[in-house]
Amino acid sequence: MKTAFCNTGDSVSSPLTMRRRDWFRSAAEAKLFPNQWVAQRRFESLTIDTPLGSAYPCIGVYTIGGRACGIYGRLSRTPVVTYAAADVAVLVEEESE
Repeated sequence: MKTAFCNTGDSVSSPLTMRRRDWFRSAAEAKLFPNQWVAQRRFESLTIDTPLGSAYPCIGVYTIGGRACGIYGRLSRTPVVTYAAADVAVLVEEESE
């Protein structure tokens, strides 16, 4: 789980990555304020090679009213992307016919 408007990973809560007491606190808060939290299925991310070594990429999508309106990218040294990850440019190439 993470807070609804978090895009930096600082509010990611998982029983696999945090102390039991902190997990139960986050879960209780999510039950009390469900509109302020989102659930995300955990997945394994592959690393990519960068000039600074291996990193885990993260691509996020900004939405307004349920419609995509932008994207962002981040690179992390750990599988769980946190506030310590670096912001990176996301370049999109149009397919040529």
